[in-house]
Amino acid sequence: METFKYLGVKFAAKNSIYVDVPFIKRKFYAACNGVLNKCRRSCETVHVHLISSFCLPLLTYSIGALEFPQCSLRELGVCLNDAFRSMFHLNRWESVKLMQYFCAKMDIFHYYDLQRWKFLSSLCKKVPFLHKF
Repeated sequence: METFKYLGVKFAAKNSIYVDVPFIKRKFYAACNGVLNKCRRSCETVHVHLISSFCLPLLTYSIGALEFPQCSLRELGVCLNDAFRSMFHLNRWESVKLMQYFCAKMDIFHYYDLQRWKFLSSLCKKVPFLHKF
């Protein structure tokens, strides 16, 4: 299996080319651990803001421009859920949906849909013949 990096995204090639999701996960977990260890004594709202500002962009970088299969999105969703679990000291089997809701944060599937919509709508504005559709 060969890998290459283009515009900050690591791709892997076997029979086809796909995004290297474990590379994204490693970067996200490293950033989350760094943020959470550095501000251990801060409250949860500070943790949520810092993770959203510094770590979430690592997880969602170029997510709208690339097509991700559902299994890859699920893996990225597990990363985001793990970050919420460690921020709020939840167990692995506990759901984080309520925490995400009350913190006004979306799950990864909604981030993907929003970023995909933004990318495609900006693409339609730049290509004149797509305005007709």
